[in-house]
Amino acid sequence: MYKTLDIHLINEAFAESLAVNANAVSAGKSVAVKKITESYISEDESLLFGVCSGSGKSNYAVSVDFSGDEPIARCSCPSRQIPCKHALGLLFSYLRSPDNFKTKEIPQDILDKRKKIEKRVENKKAKLENALQNSQKIEKTPPTKTEITKATRRIESQLAGIELAEKILQEITKLGFVAVNSNTVDEYSDGYKSQVKALGNHYIGGIQNAFNELLVTIDNNSKTKNASKSYSTAISATIELSTLLEEAKKYLTEKKNNPTEMNLDTAIEEKIGHIWKTDTLLGAVCYVENVSLLELFFYRFRDEARREVVDEASYIDLESGKIYRKENYYPIKGITKVKKDNNSFGVVTVPRLAVYPGKTTPRVRFVMSECSIDFNVSKYLPTVKNFAVKEFTPLIKEVKEILRNPLDLQHPVFLVKVTDIIKRKNENGIFTLITDEKGTEIMLADGDFYNDKTVELIEKSDKKLIVGNVLCVAFGIDIKLGQIYAKPLSVITDEKIVRLL
Repeated sequence: MYKTLDIHLINEAFAESLAVNANAVSAGKSVAVKKITESYISEDESLLFGVCSGSGKSNYAVSVDFSGDEPIARCSCPSRQIPCKHALGLLFSYLRSPDNFKTKEIPQDILDKRKKIEKRVENKKAKLENALQNSQKIEKTPPTKTEITKATRRIESQLAGIELAEKILQEITKLGFVAVNSNTVDEYSDGYKSQVKALGNHYIGGIQNAFNELLVTIDNNSKTKNASKSYSTAISATIELSTLLEEAKKYLTEKKNNPTEMNLDTAIEEKIGHIWKTDTLLGAVCYVENVSLLELFFYRFRDEARREVVDEASYIDLESGKIYRKENYYPIKGITKVKKDNNSFGVVTVPRLAVYPGKTTPRVRFVMSECSIDFNVSKYLPTVKNFAVKEFTPLIKEVKEILRNPLDLQHPVFLVKVTDIIKRKNENGIFTLITDEKGTEIMLADGDFYNDKTVELIEKSDKKLIVGNVLCVAFGIDIKLGQIYAKPLSVITDEKIVRLL
């Protein structure tokens, strides 16, 4: 196993990003001060290890391994958190007092674990290559009668599910949003929740999730003081869902003529509920090889409708300037037992990037442990800034076209160069706007996604940080004002990325 992480490039911000929450960071810093009794570093600087006193009679053997593509924390304590507070404490202790770490040979049990990981990575790569070759062969083979029959029955079930979904939506809109809340949602027509749950029997999981999101939105709005003013989000969700049902029915009806064919030009299959597998994407030649990506923003949130924790990030391809998004979903139940990808503060080089069907900020999939990471980000930032949009007029037109299509990504991400930042007051309030060189303006607003209030951070920042530099923004539309807006996600300068989420 070769070393790809340079321990000298790790700082406290990176160490904090490894923690599962703020409490773990605080506990880790406390451990660094009080609990580390022995501390060592390997001669090649790939391993920090030592001994930490615990609450019981026995001490804990703790280590942080930098021999792979991302740090691996190990500890003999019973905690299910990864990394635990002892591993974080060891890392914080090194970052603050590296001279206190004595050079020592790597323990044999760590060497044995490294060999197992290396073998696992090799097996996974070999399996991926076989999947690519096999799926390409399968792609050229005509489907059998059994496969056609199975696919046709699946489509028929999906169309039946869509018909049921249309009835549910018609009933909700007929009843009215005000009458649909947590007290009534289970009473009308045998309960909307039970009806929506039944959609899961028809292979339309994406549509089912959209319905759950609508019900959660309506219920949340009913609990606000000014409920009548907050239903614009529910109206937008209803329009999107109605359009999805219409387009899905049209698509599946046409697909019956060729039931095994998958549409790779749009995200309609995923919107309906198809779960793409990596080998399927690779076999369909939906991938980019040896691509270097820089993370523009990272956001973790709890999706009550899906009952999942979602990690979302956007990356820019340093060669083409194309922006991708990565989404990982984890079940809320048992979340502490699931190994999660960390956000990356470096440039990630992906051997083979699987790309989902779709045009605007397409979703991608890759495993961080299979990538190499360069933490010297500043040398790439001038290149990133060159990809930013300098004229807002054509961008505004493009964004409007995207937002007009409810099946397209509703919060597309772009990089924009800021010539000036101004404030304007009108009958609707006081607004912050950014301008390009020609004076074309784009309104900044927080919108109804990514709950963190980032516009306020921009307003309180030194103007020199924003003007002349680049903002990474996600666009949305304000139905009340009838105009698009941009939500700031990060600021890119020649020296650093300032993340606002």
